[in-house]
Amino acid sequence: MRRARESDAGALAAIERSAAELFHALPNLAWIADEPVPSTAAQQDVISRQPVWVGEIDGRAVAFLIGELCPDALHIAEVSVHRDWHRHGIGRLMIQQAEVAAVRLGRREITLTTFRAVAWNAPYYQRLGFKVETEPSARLASLLASEIERGFVAGSRCAMRKALV
Repeated sequence: MRRARESDAGALAAIERSAAELFHALPNLAWIADEPVPSTAAQQDVISRQPVWVGEIDGRAVAFLIGELCPDALHIAEVSVHRDWHRHGIGRLMIQQAEVAAVRLGRREITLTTFRAVAWNAPYYQRLGFKVETEPSARLASLLASEIERGFVAGSRCAMRKALV
């Protein structure tokens, strides 16, 4: 695991596209797999402004995690693992990297929003120690509301947090 460089931007798009293919197996969410991914320029912008980590195997980027620094937390905006590397523990290692970084940056928790009923979403994060927020903070509630505006079904998503200290 290492911090992303702007030269990784093209690889992030390929990883995201590959990871999204899992959604083809879920008829009501298959549209996610066909959504456009951010351009290389957009990915470079994210890498320059936010903490982004890349997981490499044999010098090849196979996963990434995009974080957002909030006053009290490191928010995980996205974790993607190339489908060829699913179920190898890479996502878990990416989350652990984010947790270490959050503590180092003085954050007391790590947060995310995700699908409630998708096996590799909320149930997966619960196994990693995250808890569903039944009364999300204003910040997380705002993120959930913006997801509904983007087309997600109300109630299909949830906010999660994990206390770190």
